[in-house]
Amino acid sequence: LVRKICPSCMEEYTSDERETRLLGLEEPARLKRGRGCSLCNNTGYRGRIGIYEILEINRDIRNMIDEKQPESLIEKKAVDQGMVLLRDACRKKVIKGITTIEEMLRVTYGY
Repeated sequence: LVRKICPSCMEEYTSDERETRLLGLEEPARLKRGRGCSLCNNTGYRGRIGIYEILEINRDIRNMIDEKQPESLIEKKAVDQGMVLLRDACRKKVIKGITTIEEMLRVTYGY
């Protein structure tokens, strides 16, 4: 789960160089964040939303698991077949203005 930006105190800003790079963008983007208000206890967040990484076990993936292939190869195959990684799912929610880059880093640290 990631915290959602409070709709009552949401504001837009332009991503800086670091944020642009972390999001894998070529140009700065208009992102959103919460300023903090009485409705969100001055946190800038209100509510939560799930982010998901779902691995579909198809024939190719099952064979790789049975053959005890390294996790990295299984993940690469799954991504090649359309699996969305947790960080990418969260990244999309940051770009859509649902959550912040700080939440993305907090929840997907190490991805």
